[in-house]
Amino acid sequence: MEWHISPHGQESSQQYLKAAFIAFTRDTNWGKYVDPFFTIEKFKEAYALDVAPIPGKNEWAHIKSGEKIYPPVIKRPIGWPRKNRIVPSDEQKRRKTCERCGGSGHFRKTCKNPPS
Repeated sequence: MEWHISPHGQESSQQYLKAAFIAFTRDTNWGKYVDPFFTIEKFKEAYALDVAPIPGKNEWAHIKSGEKIYPPVIKRPIGWPRKNRIVPSDEQKRRKTCERCGGSGHFRKTCKNPPS
C-alpha cells in the first residue's frame, strides 16, 4: 500500500478507510479500536439527566456593579485586508533603475534618455 498526500487529502483518507476495513475484517472485536465514549451506553448516560430550559429574561440574575461593560476592541478593520505590508521605519526604499540608460526613478518602457 502506497501513501500519497494530495492537496485535498482524498487519497490519504481512502488509505485510512482501507486500513480500518482490513483491521475490522481480521478482528471482529470493535471495542479494541473504538473508544468507549462512542458506545450506546455512554450516549444514554450523557442524556440521562434532565436538561432544564433557559429561564426567561425576567428571571435572569441582576448584578449591580459600578463598572460599565464595553464591547471588545476591534483589532482589524471590517472589509478586505490591506494590500501592502506595513513597512518598518528603519527599512530603506528601493530605487528603481532603468535597464536602458541606467538612470534611477523610471523604467525602460518610459525612458526618454538615450541608451548608454
